[in-house]
Amino acid sequence: MTKPWGFYGRREELHTLDRFMNHRVGFSSLAIYGRRNVGKTALFQYFETTNKHRGDSRQIIKCTLNSPKGSCHRFVKDVQSAIMMTDKSLLDDYVADEDEDYNVAKLVRHLLEKGHIVMIDEFQRIRLDGDPILESLFQKLIDDLRIPGTVRPDIWNPRLIVMGSEQQRLVEMFKNVSAPMFNRITDYLHIIPWTFSEFKEMALDQGWASHQNRLLTLWTAYNGLPRHWDYFHKDGDLSDFSNIPDDGAWTRQFMKREEHRRTSPGEGFQDQMEVQLRPSDCAIVRWLGEKPEGRNLATDLKAPAER
Repeated sequence: MTKPWGFYGRREELHTLDRFMNHRVGFSSLAIYGRRNVGKTALFQYFETTNKHRGDSRQIIKCTLNSPKGSCHRFVKDVQSAIMMTDKSLLDDYVADEDEDYNVAKLVRHLLEKGHIVMIDEFQRIRLDGDPILESLFQKLIDDLRIPGTVRPDIWNPRLIVMGSEQQRLVEMFKNVSAPMFNRITDYLHIIPWTFSEFKEMALDQGWASHQNRLLTLWTAYNGLPRHWDYFHKDGDLSDFSNIPDDGAWTRQFMKREEHRRTSPGEGFQDQMEVQLRPSDCAIVRWLGEKPEGRNLATDLKAPAER
């Protein structure tokens, strides 16, 4: 029987989220970014579950921008749909503006002024049509909420969270001095693939460490992208390991990928499929490959590079 999939690692990221959500007075904003399948949504969902157990009464309205272009009409529809799925009573005293463009900021502000949390995924899509109006509306929204006294002191502290997997575009929106939203985000959280230690935490919990060479072959393909490992887990059949080479092929794949990484120009992580390991992770994988028969993933929890 397959063991239920757990939540692995991410302790520093959870600590950062906790500080942002629970230890700030007044309005604050956070940008969460990282490549696709790295676990941004899963991280927030796990935090949301544990935070509710601590008595947080704020509603979390989670919206994904589905339009590939920054359409104000589409944006309002996406937010309204998210509200209806969360708690439609949040719209009871909302009065829409006749100018549909201004409904974007007005609707989000309506939620934030009530002390709730608004999370907008794929936020970088608001600028893909080259029209700066949505960015300018959010610039004014954030500037207004920063004014002391805008948010009533008797409610929970409102939070605006934006996420995106096109990380270069998302970060450029807030750090480019010529962009409308420059310096409007108070905190940043960069989600990167699991470290090798976090990967081992998952492998040991799932009972996969006894398939060391086959598991490391998968590591050279999946690296620390939790979604990929979750998909493998959902297959629920460890016989899949028997189809993976157990002849040290993982060391050859790893070295080939590392050579490709060193000779390829630029990061190219906007749409990258190739996984890039950290130097510390590379050292650990090389250490395991030097004498694989004498080093055990299950018992040698820390390679020299980690000590």
